[in-house]
Amino acid sequence: MNLVIFILTSFIVISIAFGLWIFKRLSNWKLLDRCVAAFTPILFTILGGLILNSILSQPFWDWNASRLTPSFAIIHGYKLYYEADNGPVLSTVYNPLTAFAYLPATLANSPTWAVISAVFISSCFFFLPILWLHLGENIKNPKSLVYSLCCFIIFCFFTFALPSLSYSAFTVHADAPALGLSAAACAVLYYRQPKNSNVSLLLSSLLAVLAVGTKQTVVPLPFALATYILLVDGRHNFKLYVIYLGVFGALLATIFLVIFQPEPLLFNIITIPKKYPWKENIIVAISRSGFGLIKEWILPGAIILFLTYKQKIFQINNFSDIKRYLSDNRWSMLLMVSLYMMPLSVLNRAKLGGDVNAYSLTTYFLCAASSLMLLKSVVGADTKKLQQFSKLLVAALCTAFIFTKSFSIKNLDYQFSNLLNNPQEVAYNYSKKHPGEGYFPWNPLSTLMAEGKLYHFAFGLLDRERAGFKVNEEHFRRYIPAQIKLIAFPKTAQDKDTLKYVPEFSQQIIVDELHGWNVYTRERSLANK
Repeated sequence: MNLVIFILTSFIVISIAFGLWIFKRLSNWKLLDRCVAAFTPILFTILGGLILNSILSQPFWDWNASRLTPSFAIIHGYKLYYEADNGPVLSTVYNPLTAFAYLPATLANSPTWAVISAVFISSCFFFLPILWLHLGENIKNPKSLVYSLCCFIIFCFFTFALPSLSYSAFTVHADAPALGLSAAACAVLYYRQPKNSNVSLLLSSLLAVLAVGTKQTVVPLPFALATYILLVDGRHNFKLYVIYLGVFGALLATIFLVIFQPEPLLFNIITIPKKYPWKENIIVAISRSGFGLIKEWILPGAIILFLTYKQKIFQINNFSDIKRYLSDNRWSMLLMVSLYMMPLSVLNRAKLGGDVNAYSLTTYFLCAASSLMLLKSVVGADTKKLQQFSKLLVAALCTAFIFTKSFSIKNLDYQFSNLLNNPQEVAYNYSKKHPGEGYFPWNPLSTLMAEGKLYHFAFGLLDRERAGFKVNEEHFRRYIPAQIKLIAFPKTAQDKDTLKYVPEFSQQIIVDELHGWNVYTRERSLANK
């Protein structure tokens, strides 16, 4: 038996045995509670396997290494942002804190482990604040702790079920740090106490500003949290929160402008994204985007609607009732954030280049609100009937997680066996052996780590062209290897448009060290001129 399969099987057997021990130990609990508690070890074993499988697959996707390149560029002495006609062109359209969030990954000594480290960082940003929201004050009560962990598993179930969340959780992108900081800003308010209210407002506002400093499209977050504070706490705390937001926002903006200079900073994070065209007719593009978001909302939205109906929220008659409901049901803060995020999610998806992860700005908070609402119905329900139904729903969703996701771990053995055959490592090894000879448009991290030189990224060039700022020939040739002999694209590369900048590289060849790659060199007739 393969070692990886053996280890995984051993963990599953141990978790089942531990679950049986828990079931026997909790003989004084009701049968349903005992079963849920007994399932918890196997749930976390499967979750761990899924997360590991997702992380190990990421070096095979060129985008992850490419998005990590700006962090390594900083370490190698390059600027994060350049003017339109200068510097190596990367896809640096996000706010500065994205690159700094992944700086710990620059300690890695190969692109494979750099990407794995960076994706692990993404997962921590994505999941840990949500775990905090679920555990919080429930950690002291064993039964509440069990259901808190299971409701967190349900959030994880949503993550693996929805493309927008799985994209954001397990890739190198601005999404995970921005979402994680946003969730942390919510968590501080979620667990605030009257005696430390000012400190909570201060810390939450700082985290909210840092989230916006990571990704521009998180800008609705401060408005959503300020609205919640106004409705629940009143005008005094609302004014304090707005002041804190203003101070931290102005301070961070000043730091950015001083360090990165206004012209290159604003060109990269404002001008280029603003110039992106729509995917198609604007009405059609937004309609398609909206419909896609509705599909992702179905399951978590259905849970919220059904539990809301069971709680008889529709009997609310005045503002005092609304204030009391929002205060008693703090998960509503996450729902409010989700609703505020929705317009920008739809618009981002409708723009050219917008991918399904655009939806994560709203689905992340919706799923968190859904699982937290379910937890509230279990540990703080007004009626035993609602509590019993909620427990059954938790058990059903956790069972669905086991039966639908267990088989997804089957690729784990393949990921381990082929880990060092990914395109980033192949390009890195070639560049170390033949420095300055090869240009890998889709693998800028590999050549940066091997040679210490930063070259243009293929999609960064396309980004500029889409926005109406096509790189000219002189600018392009300044940031490719001076003694270039070949241009190589992995079979996973989305396009080879970079070749139009160097038309003399039109002869396709086979290179043993780049097996399966599309490799081009100069036509002999052109090379001899």
